[in-house]
Amino acid sequence: MRQWIGRGVGGLMLVALYAGPVGAELPAPHAVGLLVLERELARGSALTRDYEQREVYLAWPFRWTHPLNGGWQARAELVVAAGGISDDGGHAFTWSVGPTLFMATPTDRLSLHAGVRPTYISNTDPGPIDLGIHLQFTSHVGIMLRLWRGLYFGWRLQHISNAGLASVNPGLNPSTAEFRLAW
Repeated sequence: MRQWIGRGVGGLMLVALYAGPVGAELPAPHAVGLLVLERELARGSALTRDYEQREVYLAWPFRWTHPLNGGWQARAELVVAAGGISDDGGHAFTWSVGPTLFMATPTDRLSLHAGVRPTYISNTDPGPIDLGIHLQFTSHVGIMLRLWRGLYFGWRLQHISNAGLASVNPGLNPSTAEFRLAW
């Protein structure tokens, strides 16, 4: 039952964020992405279990851009993500919203990015990994390469934790493959 509640709340969050207030016109998202982590060893206070993570996201560009030296350009976007974390003992759904900052080459062939998103996790104890509380923070740094037109492949390092808001705060530090389609 709790899984269905978490899925329903997450779905409503995505619809509300996409639709916006009644009568407001939001721009369409300009990218969709997928993060995949098949197996990762959780490191922290006595954590030695493998876990998996999958996440899909939509990204909306901010109107802000800034030229940098060498023709590079800084830009930002708002990311809305939904996914899951699982290990041998259970599963948790995740929902998050937050900004990402990009620094891209003049041709946008290569970009570096970093971001942070407050994250809701439906189950704070998906098996042997106890994350403490439902509110987590996901921060990341990554690199992305444009393969063809709007198709990108990247790699990112993430840190997921409750930032010390609870006495239990092991944190997860996955490195994930990222696939992105932008238009």
